[in-house]
Amino acid sequence: MKLNKIITTVFGTALITLPALSLAQSAVEIIEVQFQKANQFLTDEGYSLTHDPIEGQLGRDAYDNLNVNLMNDFVYAIVAVCDNNCTDINLEIYDENNHLIDSDTETDDIPILQVAPKWTGKFDIKVTMVSCSNVPCSYGLRVYGKPGE
Repeated sequence: MKLNKIITTVFGTALITLPALSLAQSAVEIIEVQFQKANQFLTDEGYSLTHDPIEGQLGRDAYDNLNVNLMNDFVYAIVAVCDNNCTDINLEIYDENNHLIDSDTETDDIPILQVAPKWTGKFDIKVTMVSCSNVPCSYGLRVYGKPGE
Protein backbone atom coordinates (compact mmCIF):
# COMPACT_ATOMS: atom_id res chain seq x y z
CA MET A 1 0.00 0.00 0.00
CA LYS A 2 1.36 3.45 -0.87
CA LEU A 3 2.53 5.57 2.02
CA ASN A 4 0.02 8.32 1.24
CA LYS A 5 -2.92 5.91 1.51
CA ILE A 6 -1.63 4.59 4.85
CA ILE A 7 -1.06 8.06 6.27
CA THR A 8 -4.44 9.26 5.02
CA THR A 9 -6.03 6.34 6.85
CA VAL A 10 -4.11 7.19 10.02
CA PHE A 11 -4.92 10.90 9.68
CA GLY A 12 -8.55 10.10 9.03
CA THR A 13 -8.92 8.58 12.47
CA ALA A 14 -7.12 11.52 14.05
CA LEU A 15 -9.12 14.17 12.23
CA ILE A 16 -12.50 12.78 13.23
CA THR A 17 -11.93 14.43 16.61
CA LEU A 18 -10.91 17.84 15.20
CA PRO A 19 -14.38 19.45 15.39
CA ALA A 20 -14.16 18.95 19.15
CA LEU A 21 -11.16 21.28 19.28
CA SER A 22 -11.89 24.53 21.03
CA LEU A 23 -12.84 27.35 18.71
CA ALA A 24 -10.47 29.49 20.76
CA GLN A 25 -7.48 27.51 19.51
CA SER A 26 -5.31 29.26 16.97
CA ALA A 27 -4.79 27.96 13.45
CA VAL A 28 -1.19 27.10 14.38
CA GLU A 29 -2.38 24.98 17.33
CA ILE A 30 -4.92 23.18 15.12
CA ILE A 31 -2.23 22.43 12.54
CA GLU A 32 0.16 21.14 15.22
CA VAL A 33 -2.52 18.78 16.57
CA GLN A 34 -2.96 17.37 13.08
CA PHE A 35 0.80 16.81 12.69
CA GLN A 36 1.13 14.92 16.00
CA LYS A 37 -0.38 11.75 14.55
CA ALA A 38 1.71 11.96 11.36
CA ASN A 39 4.89 12.49 13.39
CA GLN A 40 4.23 9.36 15.41
CA PHE A 41 3.37 7.23 12.38
CA LEU A 42 6.28 8.43 10.25
CA THR A 43 8.77 8.00 13.11
CA ASP A 44 7.56 4.41 13.49
CA GLU A 45 8.23 3.97 9.74
CA GLY A 46 11.82 5.21 10.10
CA TYR A 47 11.26 8.79 8.94
CA SER A 48 12.41 11.90 10.77
CA LEU A 49 11.84 15.59 10.18
CA THR A 50 14.56 16.75 7.75
CA HIS A 51 13.61 20.39 7.18
CA ASP A 52 12.29 23.21 9.30
CA PRO A 53 8.49 23.25 9.58
CA ILE A 54 6.81 25.63 7.14
CA GLU A 55 3.64 27.57 7.85
CA GLY A 56 1.74 29.94 5.63
CA GLN A 57 -1.60 31.49 4.83
CA LEU A 58 -3.42 31.50 1.52
CA GLY A 59 -6.75 32.58 0.10
CA ARG A 60 -8.94 30.40 -2.08
CA ASP A 61 -7.21 29.27 -5.30
CA ALA A 62 -3.96 30.97 -4.22
CA TYR A 63 -0.63 29.16 -4.06
CA ASP A 64 2.86 29.33 -2.59
CA ASN A 65 6.04 28.04 -4.22
CA LEU A 66 8.50 26.66 -1.68
CA ASN A 67 12.08 25.62 -2.42
CA VAL A 68 13.65 22.64 -0.68
CA ASN A 69 16.93 20.83 -1.13
CA LEU A 70 16.53 17.05 -1.28
CA MET A 71 19.19 14.34 -1.40
CA ASN A 72 19.23 11.41 -3.81
CA ASP A 73 19.96 8.80 -1.16
CA PHE A 74 16.82 9.57 0.84
CA VAL A 75 13.11 8.81 0.53
CA TYR A 76 10.89 11.73 1.54
CA ALA A 77 7.33 12.04 2.76
CA ILE A 78 6.01 15.58 2.31
CA VAL A 79 2.81 16.26 4.23
CA ALA A 80 0.59 19.34 4.39
CA VAL A 81 -2.41 20.09 6.58
CA CYS A 82 -4.62 23.14 6.93
CA ASP A 83 -6.88 24.77 9.48
CA ASN A 84 -10.59 24.16 10.03
CA ASN A 85 -11.56 26.69 7.34
CA CYS A 86 -9.93 24.64 4.59
CA THR A 87 -11.36 21.50 3.01
CA ASP A 88 -9.02 21.06 0.04
CA ILE A 89 -5.30 21.79 -0.30
CA ASN A 90 -3.03 20.34 -3.00
CA LEU A 91 0.69 19.62 -3.29
CA GLU A 92 2.90 19.28 -6.35
CA ILE A 93 6.67 18.87 -6.48
CA TYR A 94 8.88 19.82 -9.43
CA ASP A 95 12.56 19.19 -10.08
CA GLU A 96 15.03 21.91 -11.08
CA ASN A 97 14.04 21.36 -14.73
CA ASN A 98 10.39 22.11 -13.86
CA HIS A 99 9.30 18.48 -14.41
CA LEU A 100 6.45 17.30 -12.21
CA ILE A 101 7.80 14.57 -9.91
CA ASP A 102 4.70 13.84 -7.80
CA SER A 103 1.38 15.43 -6.92
CA ASP A 104 -1.58 14.97 -4.63
CA THR A 105 -4.54 16.84 -6.08
CA GLU A 106 -7.27 14.72 -4.55
CA THR A 107 -10.11 16.56 -2.86
CA ASP A 108 -8.83 16.43 0.70
CA ASP A 109 -7.11 18.56 3.31
CA ILE A 110 -4.12 16.24 3.89
CA PRO A 111 -2.05 16.00 0.72
CA ILE A 112 0.94 13.66 0.91
CA LEU A 113 3.83 13.25 -1.50
CA GLN A 114 6.37 10.44 -1.49
CA VAL A 115 9.57 11.26 -3.33
CA ALA A 116 12.88 9.42 -3.90
CA PRO A 117 14.97 11.96 -5.86
CA LYS A 118 17.28 10.59 -8.56
CA TRP A 119 19.78 13.37 -7.78
CA THR A 120 20.55 15.80 -5.00
CA GLY A 121 19.29 19.27 -5.76
CA LYS A 122 16.69 21.99 -5.42
CA PHE A 123 13.04 21.04 -5.77
CA ASP A 124 9.99 23.31 -5.85
CA ILE A 125 6.87 22.45 -3.88
CA LYS A 126 3.66 24.15 -4.98
CA VAL A 127 1.04 24.44 -2.23
CA THR A 128 -2.41 25.35 -3.60
CA MET A 129 -5.33 26.29 -1.34
CA VAL A 130 -8.23 24.99 -3.41
CA SER A 131 -10.97 25.57 -0.86
CA CYS A 132 -10.99 28.15 1.94
CA SER A 133 -14.21 29.25 3.61
CA ASN A 134 -12.74 32.05 5.75
CA VAL A 135 -9.82 33.83 4.05
CA PRO A 136 -6.99 33.47 4.74
CA CYS A 137 -6.63 29.78 5.54
CA SER A 138 -3.52 28.63 7.37
CA TYR A 139 -1.48 25.61 6.37
CA GLY A 140 1.55 23.73 7.58
CA LEU A 141 4.01 21.63 5.63
CA ARG A 142 6.52 19.09 6.94
CA VAL A 143 9.27 17.25 5.07
CA TYR A 144 10.26 13.89 6.54
CA GLY A 145 13.05 11.69 5.23
CA LYS A 146 14.79 8.38 5.73
CA PRO A 147 17.75 6.71 4.05
CA GLY A 148 16.77 5.09 0.74
CA GLU A 149 16.64 1.35 0.43
